Amino acid sequence: MLNFFTILLFLFTIFMVYAVITSKKNRKMAAARYHEILSGLNSRMEDEAKEQGLEITETHFSVTDEKEGYLLGIDTVNRQCILCGKEIVRTFPFDALTDCQVFTTDDVDPQYYQSIGVRLEFAQQEPVALVLATKRGKRKGFIGSELLRSAQEFQLFLVSETRKQST
Repeated sequence: MLNFFTILLFLFTIFMVYAVITSKKNRKMAAARYHEILSGLNSRMEDEAKEQGLEITETHFSVTDEKEGYLLGIDTVNRQCILCGKEIVRTFPFDALTDCQVFTTDDVDPQYYQSIGVRLEFAQQEPVALVLATKRGKRKGFIGSELLRSAQEFQLFLVSETRKQST
């Protein structure tokens, strides 16, 4: 009986060591991917800022479920924003932004969503939809709640930065 528990304890210990090693490895890989996405968008933003004669003082980064992201930069002196994504680079003045809303596309099952994003509306330009979640997911699941929180933080950052600079 003692040998059985000893073997069981030994197997459990090996499993725990394996779990710790793989979780550290996965965290390092995720951090590397995060920084890779951020640095690519950051260099595109710096190029656009240089071209437009802007100086970015504040930034906000949001990651999508497709391992992409959106980087928003604020120039408080010139009252301009730069938005960079995989397929978008847009510069706009603070006062051109008329609305910024978080949206979710509902699924047939109310516990799930089809997509999560942020919609930016402008006075003279076409609206922009930044989709953070493109895959069906559970609203109260970890990924769904994190992507919704990220969209809300993006909205809060953009609205608070553009509104506080207008006073």
